[in-house]
Amino acid sequence: MASGELHVAYDQNVAAGADMAFRADRLTVPAAAHWILCVESDRPSVHVTGVAPAPSGYELDRDGVLGMIFPAAVRSVRLDVAAGEIGVSEWRFWVDDGHLGPDSRNRDGA
Repeated sequence: MASGELHVAYDQNVAAGADMAFRADRLTVPAAAHWILCVESDRPSVHVTGVAPAPSGYELDRDGVLGMIFPAAVRSVRLDVAAGEIGVSEWRFWVDDGHLGPDSRNRDGA
């Protein structure tokens, strides 16, 4: 996945029982002291096994979108997720530079 703000890379072939590893690289300068990496999946449940560097906080909205809060100096994030038994899943990643809070994330980029 690539956009003007974010590039995400991952291995599309993950062995059963192994972790899926995503690397999200922020391509733009954050507009504030903190920014949010938003993650959404069509999987019924997601078990995050690691995030590096560690976020300064997390948000989970009512639609199941995970928001990980990072200081502006962080530009690259590794997210490890248990692969589980599901063969194919869809993931969306995006950046939110808006206000921190339960209704801050905007999937349209507006």
